[in-house]
Amino acid sequence: MAGAAGAIGMREAAKAAPDGYTLACYIVTLMIGPLVVKDYPIWNTLDPVCMVASDTSMIIVKEDSQFKQSRI
Repeated sequence: MAGAAGAIGMREAAKAAPDGYTLACYIVTLMIGPLVVKDYPIWNTLDPVCMVASDTSMIIVKEDSQFKQSRI
């Protein structure tokens, strides 16, 4: 899914006929996209098929930063 951080491909996948011939790969921008792109399909408009991978995200700051470690 290249182009516009996946927005073009996700929009096309969301509009495709539900016949099982169109697949889209979930990417982080699927959660961010609705906040910055008008008419971006949101995650609950699509049906999940399987999980291919998982990814951990983190924010890193300098050791002497005012921000301290937090675990969710």
